[in-house]
Amino acid sequence: MYQIFKDFSGPIATIIAAFAAVSVTAYFAWHQKTVATEQADIAREKLRHDLYERRYRVFDAARKLLCEVAIHRRASEDNLRAFVIDTGDAVFLFNDDLSNYLVEIRDRAQKLQSLSDLLNIPDLLPVGDQRTETVNESTQLCEWLVDQPQGGLVDKFKPFLKLEDYRKR
Repeated sequence: MYQIFKDFSGPIATIIAAFAAVSVTAYFAWHQKTVATEQADIAREKLRHDLYERRYRVFDAARKLLCEVAIHRRASEDNLRAFVIDTGDAVFLFNDDLSNYLVEIRDRAQKLQSLSDLLNIPDLLPVGDQRTETVNESTQLCEWLVDQPQGGLVDKFKPFLKLEDYRKR
């Protein structure tokens, strides 16, 4: 009996050690997989957060420009420059419809600024039909820009800035 136990104890100990090694390895592999999955989830959430922040920055730049137009009836060069810089990446962050909308805001604000500058030089456009046409065009541009925060701006940005969509993913 002792001889049988002595003969089989070495191989049995080896098998038990192998099972222990496999168990420990499997535990650490499972734990590493769990950590890697959590890190991937964190990275995905950070990417969503960064995308949201970049998109909101574009929305905020548009809102600031439109608010300045509503208050001063024109956009300052600094605010217009900030708008152009802050919305420069919009083509990569939004669909073509929204990117084109931002270009339209920029173009209209620049044209309003040019017309305002033109109207502020009294000798350049004397009273008459041309001045009246310029005033009317300036008024139409200003009205369109002033209407955007309540009308188009929020509706166009809403699909890209809804927080529920970010939580579901």
